[in-house]
Amino acid sequence: MNKDIINDQIFDMPSKRKKIYVQFFYSGTVAPFICGADGFINSIMLDEIESEYLEGYDPDADDGVFNEVGDYLFEVNKEQAQTGEFGRIELPEYWNMSFVKFIPLGN
Repeated sequence: MNKDIINDQIFDMPSKRKKIYVQFFYSGTVAPFICGADGFINSIMLDEIESEYLEGYDPDADDGVFNEVGDYLFEVNKEQAQTGEFGRIELPEYWNMSFVKFIPLGN
């Protein structure tokens, strides 16, 4: 059986979960970084997610995502590359991140 029993509740093992969650921490002084993950994911995937995000990260931009010190939870999924009619890649694969929750530091 591929289940864990925790507090009398049955949970799917991480490798059987459909969703992947990634937790970023933002201190206000350095770029956000991944500090936690849940789901079927490995360290290579985490590196890809963090690298893709940090490519476009601008600490002076007011993009409304990382503007307070604390933990940010995102649901992530891998979007497949899109190809044109001749098989040429028009849009490479990437990690799509959807904001889920913010927890301020100290809570």
